[in-house]
Amino acid sequence: MGNRGFKRGLVHLIPVEWLWPIEGHDRIHQQELQEKILAEGVWDTPIVVERERWLVLDGMHRFESALRLGLGLIPAVLVSYDEDPISVHCKQTGHELFIANILHNARMGSQYPKHTCVHTLPEGVREATCHHPLWTLMNVSAMKRISP
Repeated sequence: MGNRGFKRGLVHLIPVEWLWPIEGHDRIHQQELQEKILAEGVWDTPIVVERERWLVLDGMHRFESALRLGLGLIPAVLVSYDEDPISVHCKQTGHELFIANILHNARMGSQYPKHTCVHTLPEGVREATCHHPLWTLMNVSAMKRISP
């Protein structure tokens, strides 16, 4: 898949269709988050994406909200399993999760249960913010249908 020239650590607008979540989500929490995003009309927190394989590492509920809202783009901070100091543990047990297993599950189209994977990410990644009005993230084909 490659990184297509994107830089690590910066907030980029990534096509939603490129992304693969590594774990499930809580539908009630996702609906509440989606309602908040709609009410504010602004996307202010990027998800975290593994840039070589386009895996959603953090922000499953935001990713699912983007899908359900029909957005074409989603703000994301890009990191690399191969180049960044990233470790993963199971939230329930505290045991290390091996990145090779996460990648294998992703290739098989399998997801971990919601709230399983906790990534230790490079400094500043989770603190990243953005400010994108929702209309700037809309799917281009949806915008064509709406425009006069």
